Amino acid sequence: MMRGFVRLLQEGGLWEDKIQEEVEGDTIVERPSEVNNEGEERRIQKKQKMSEACGTGSQEGYDAKIEREMLENDAEGIIMGGWSAKPPINMNSEAEVGYFIRGIPLPEEVLIILLSNVDHKTLLNCRQVCKLWRELVDGSVWKEKFRREGRSYHSFRAVASSRKLPWYAYYWIFHKDPFGRNLIKNGCGQNKLLDWTFRSNGGNKWDVESPPLGCEPVPSEVGADSCFVTSYQLCSKQQLVDLRVEGVPPQIMDELKPCITVSEWYAGRFDCSCVYEMQIKLLNSHRSPLEEFQQQESMHAGENTEWRKISNTFKNYKNGVRYLLFCHGGVDSQFWAGHYGSKMTGARVELSLPPRS
Repeated sequence: MMRGFVRLLQEGGLWEDKIQEEVEGDTIVERPSEVNNEGEERRIQKKQKMSEACGTGSQEGYDAKIEREMLENDAEGIIMGGWSAKPPINMNSEAEVGYFIRGIPLPEEVLIILLSNVDHKTLLNCRQVCKLWRELVDGSVWKEKFRREGRSYHSFRAVASSRKLPWYAYYWIFHKDPFGRNLIKNGCGQNKLLDWTFRSNGGNKWDVESPPLGCEPVPSEVGADSCFVTSYQLCSKQQLVDLRVEGVPPQIMDELKPCITVSEWYAGRFDCSCVYEMQIKLLNSHRSPLEEFQQQESMHAGENTEWRKISNTFKNYKNGVRYLLFCHGGVDSQFWAGHYGSKMTGARVELSLPPRS
């Protein structure tokens, strides 16, 4: 029965007039009735309109739909971000739909379980059925889906169980899994220098060591044995994290304000002094800085061959954060040819939703 119900939702079957269902035991059997060509044409046109409205086949269509839905946050419509949201559903249709499917009444608890087995994109369509369904999906279905399926997502361990989330936060968790995972690409140099933009590349330029030379092995928690290494003139590079692309749209950033934890490991050599520096900026939509963290460490030869971790967490930051700029770099202090400057690895940017203080 569960599979048949999910299939109906995905195919728009709950709104079809040309499908007859018979319940036989625990299985829903679909039996197409005889239809004329005109009726079949109307059915196809109806499906096409549903597909266009939902952005079927286009990821941008789905993303645009969900952001519109996020603005339609209650039955009356809420003005957010300067846009006036108009509810797209017939708010009086609960008398016709309610908790009935094909005239069969369903207890609320059963409908919650059924809907929670629907994929997250189809669940958006379920919100459009009527007011009762929308309230049920927003209030209970997403929570049940997250409770049952969430353990396979990074976000499960990064979202406090006591944290009350709006429905769209659950959608983005299932869609992009933005919390509890590293938003930095190639943070250890495992892909050489891919995904990074050079700000300066002096001396013998940036390089990658695997394993690192002249210092202790990379800590096991990093999950790699490679690192970036600098030279006798300043080497610095950066990576821009687009939070919307990673699954954290403006409403989540401004309303939920997830904690942003930035960290990295750094070390020096046994035979050469060096300098390491990290700079992190939270940027608005125009890429102007709203908040900043910066730290510099000078390391003397032989004193800093063990890896150290630098970390900072942004909390209660200003509204408008849309990007994060991660910058790091270093130089050796003795002007030796080669790669005797500071080393860094395990660059990480992670978002979380801890309990509200």
